[in-house]
Amino acid sequence: MKKDIQLHTKQILKDYFEVVYTLIFFFPYFFSFIPLLKTLFFPWKHIVTKKEIRGFSFSEYFNRLLLNLISSLIGASMRLSLISFCIIFEIFYIIALPFMSVFFICIFLPIKLGLFLIKPTDEEIKEQEKMAFLASHCLKDENKIVVTEWFEEIYKKEQIEKKWWDKKILFSYPPLARDWAVGYTPTLDSYVEDLTSSVYQSTAHHIVGRKSELAVIQEILTKSEEANIILVGEEGVGKRTVVDALARLIYEGQTGKQLAYKRILRLNMEKILTTFTDLKQRELFFEDLLNEAVDAKSVILLLENIDKYCSSGEGRIDLTTSLEKFARHPALQFVGITTPFFYQRYVFPNEKIGRLFTRVDVKEISKQEALMTILHSIPSFEKTYFVSIPYETASAVIEKSEFYITYIPFPEKAIELLDQTCAHYFAQEKKSPSNKISLILPDYVDTVLSEKTHIPTRL
Repeated sequence: MKKDIQLHTKQILKDYFEVVYTLIFFFPYFFSFIPLLKTLFFPWKHIVTKKEIRGFSFSEYFNRLLLNLISSLIGASMRLSLISFCIIFEIFYIIALPFMSVFFICIFLPIKLGLFLIKPTDEEIKEQEKMAFLASHCLKDENKIVVTEWFEEIYKKEQIEKKWWDKKILFSYPPLARDWAVGYTPTLDSYVEDLTSSVYQSTAHHIVGRKSELAVIQEILTKSEEANIILVGEEGVGKRTVVDALARLIYEGQTGKQLAYKRILRLNMEKILTTFTDLKQRELFFEDLLNEAVDAKSVILLLENIDKYCSSGEGRIDLTTSLEKFARHPALQFVGITTPFFYQRYVFPNEKIGRLFTRVDVKEISKQEALMTILHSIPSFEKTYFVSIPYETASAVIEKSEFYITYIPFPEKAIELLDQTCAHYFAQEKKSPSNKISLILPDYVDTVLSEKTHIPTRL
């Protein structure tokens, strides 16, 4: 027991010093100290007045100079206020450290050790949780090893999340003043969806895997010029999900410095192209929006079905000239999405687009990878629908979706089937409410699949 107390005391002290050390570096990150210092005299929100008349006019030059100077001074004052607040906060934190340490050692540490003596050990708690997890997530003894490994992954993730002071967790919070590095796009904002906004990220699904694709995408987007991408993959393979994952990395500050303050904006091309009926006016309006994005110097534009806008024909509008012009600009980047068929038929023959966009293939993942994706997603589904989903049900989702849903690839079809199964079960349970957490058995997947495909999936 004495040895256990000593080990626990060492762990508590180790955690405390880790908190102290991490917070020292977290505050400058959170207050965007370095980026604000580097851009101290940059124009506020990239607002600059450009020359719009031919020839030289002293009054025009003076007014333009004055307005740009005012924009820089506003930017400097705003940034300086946050820099000053960061310095004051850091000084206050360092001064308070000795008092915090005395409080921790004299009061907090004895309380923690007292609780340690009367509460079950971490190993005992883990064992209890494991037994409960196996009871609700393993229907067959032959799957115990796999389900135990699944539990270990979930438990490890939960333990990391409990350590709020961990570097990965603390530095995943978006820093303050990131919007200050973003230029105004008042007109463009009406025609886009911001995938890096907190509103969108609160509803977006977390992606599992796709690390290789994300690494390639980030490498291309950080090039100095012609840093544009076309994601090519079959329908439902997860092209849009990969973009969402990139937006998540940017939102959480998990990318390199070049992408840290970028916004990914999904263009609503239908709305843009229906604003004007005249083809020339459409093109000019589209270029006005792209000019606004260029001036902001922080935009990555997502263009879904890019093949429709770099070719002519029924249901297509050729905007190759505009796309070529702005895809060359170092202050703006594009991410296009299309399928292999449309890429080969419409994009590849268009040399202007093909030369400026790098192709990145997004392929269907294997059954095993799809199963891992499902297993990582299950805790989220369980919280949403107040159910327990055993390993056998997850396996049934993979097997049944592979056999009966042939028009959508993995992982989308498996996730969609699991979601529909949970939603259907939840709707049925609401008719006969119960306080207990319900267990979705593998047979229920057949019930939902039969309703979805109108095919009997079992005899």
